[in-house]
Amino acid sequence: MELSEHAFVALLWLRNLLSDNGGKFIYKWPMGFDNTAFSDSNPRRFSLESSGEALTLTAAALGTAALVLASRGRNLTSLATAGTSEGLLGGAVKSQLKNEAKTANLVFSLGEGETTAVRSKAFDETQRAIARQVKKETLPEAIQGAEIEAEAHALMRYRQATGRVPLNPENGKPLSSKHQLKAAYVDSMPTRFTPEFSASGRLMPGRYPMGFSEFSRQFGQGKEREALLKEFHTSLQIMKAIDIETVHVGGSFVSKKAVPADVDFMWNKFAGKHNQELSRQTLGGLYESHSPFYLMDRGLQMLTEPAKGGSYRSMQYFLSHHGREIPVLRNGQWTVKEHTVPNGIVELDLSSIQAYPASWLKYRAR
Repeated sequence: MELSEHAFVALLWLRNLLSDNGGKFIYKWPMGFDNTAFSDSNPRRFSLESSGEALTLTAAALGTAALVLASRGRNLTSLATAGTSEGLLGGAVKSQLKNEAKTANLVFSLGEGETTAVRSKAFDETQRAIARQVKKETLPEAIQGAEIEAEAHALMRYRQATGRVPLNPENGKPLSSKHQLKAAYVDSMPTRFTPEFSASGRLMPGRYPMGFSEFSRQFGQGKEREALLKEFHTSLQIMKAIDIETVHVGGSFVSKKAVPADVDFMWNKFAGKHNQELSRQTLGGLYESHSPFYLMDRGLQMLTEPAKGGSYRSMQYFLSHHGREIPVLRNGQWTVKEHTVPNGIVELDLSSIQAYPASWLKYRAR
């Protein structure tokens, strides 16, 4: 039998998705390649030997390929990410695809028009199942986030009625309504002294104050995490030397994710308590700018200034939400959208951090 190029790409994707750890594939099949020159008039064709396992796997792959063709060859990797994000849905997706493979002979026994209908229906249901699963897993966070947001609206109205609207730290003008709500949301977040994690492994919505020793115990276990924490600790020592008192941490590092990509953190440049002159001198003003490459190369992502018209509280709002990708059907085509989910942030107290000597920082700045 022959497959189009898009179907072949989908087949390879499915093969990788169904693979066990260590590269051992659940399904294996012999594959031949008709190396004919590719052109519009003579498209390249791929051939697949007809073994029993090959037919079974190909049917499941064609269900996947139907989406690729319907979306004009859109790369399916982004849709696969929705099902395997953070390693939480991989098992569910594999199970669904295995079930499709078991019914492959039924698909091949149908006529061409019927086959297309069956493939489309099976894949549509797979994508809808992924979206339902993500929403189900994140429902507790969503409920708590909605409660916090309701309190935030009430707090914002109270501030507006009493003339206590937060001000922009740069120009002293009242925050825009959007940033007022973000600031009120952060102020309405509950303070939690014991880390509480959701089913997705994220901190439940709230503010979690802790010192560095507790932070290390909770989030510094494992080879990859230890390496990131070591780099982060160095930055904290430098920030302590320029009198920064509190750092807020969010993202995957303060979750149950085994191998987080980086440490997302921020501090209040407008607090007025830190040594601004020394901050500008230290390492060429490194801690005055957003995520410079020096930090990014060490797995650190830093924010120091809010968006235009915002405040430090509205910056924290950014850390208190994360996105999970889910597939959605729009105008007859599958695409991916970001499903925003509330989460918690850590308020890291630097009082226990040993600061670098200010003289050393000035020396490095020269």
